[in-house]
Amino acid sequence: MLSHNHGRMISNTYVFSEYSIKDQRIRTHTKLVFLTDMHECMDDIDGLVRDIDCIKPDAVLIGGDMIIARDIRFEHYHWCDQILEFAQKIAKLYPTYAIDGNHEVKVMSTVLWDGNTTKRCYDYLWSNLIKNGVRNLNDKKISVNGVDIYGLQLGIRYYRKENEKRKKTLTSKDILERFGERDKNIYSVLLAHTPQFFKAYSAWGADLTLAGHYHGGIIKIGRQGLLGPDKEIFPKYCGGLYKRTGSDGLMHQMIVSNGIGEHTTHLRINNPREIVVINLHPADC
Repeated sequence: MLSHNHGRMISNTYVFSEYSIKDQRIRTHTKLVFLTDMHECMDDIDGLVRDIDCIKPDAVLIGGDMIIARDIRFEHYHWCDQILEFAQKIAKLYPTYAIDGNHEVKVMSTVLWDGNTTKRCYDYLWSNLIKNGVRNLNDKKISVNGVDIYGLQLGIRYYRKENEKRKKTLTSKDILERFGERDKNIYSVLLAHTPQFFKAYSAWGADLTLAGHYHGGIIKIGRQGLLGPDKEIFPKYCGGLYKRTGSDGLMHQMIVSNGIGEHTTHLRINNPREIVVINLHPADC
């Protein structure tokens, strides 16, 4: 059972969107804050930390694209200063977990004109995130108040355009090989950067998937986003709540955030930046 309070503006730059979920497998009230697609676009880091602190979450989950991949090419540019400052401040207050998005995996694998790779930049980012208290959840599982939270890391081929021969499609078997069978007696949350593989996520058995990547569709017409990352018109999963019946016959849900930032096209129309708050309740509450 899930209910949703539509976005509530808390500053000039973003809204809070709250979702409440009841399930008999949830033992105690648990509150999660989900942030994604930050892209070094946090104009007021202290204000953002204060707003999250008002929620008092049990954990903060970061769904990837913390940076802008192209910015690492400029030696003088402080390409990850904001996320490291935010990490240092928020991780002192609440357990904070993060996964890679396509921008991080691009940094991991890009070969420059001189033959050098940018992996050193990826290693720098993660070593400092960890030093500042953020826990790497790439292809790992943790438990928060008896809820299993999985973090899925996808390689760059999963993000290529649909018509590219090198594009890879994720299957439930791929997820099974990483995490094994999930315990159906435990409520599960899957942190995945892209929503495009919702069918695989639900077939594997994730009760709730948290994703981003689409930046809300850039321009919203009603609740429907106009553009996807590959410039597709009216993408299927651009922002909000989605449901699908899995191979187990159960209902599985996915929340797609509008994200916190942008890159390349700094445009949002009827599509505010968004912090997602998930309230998990025992069924009898």
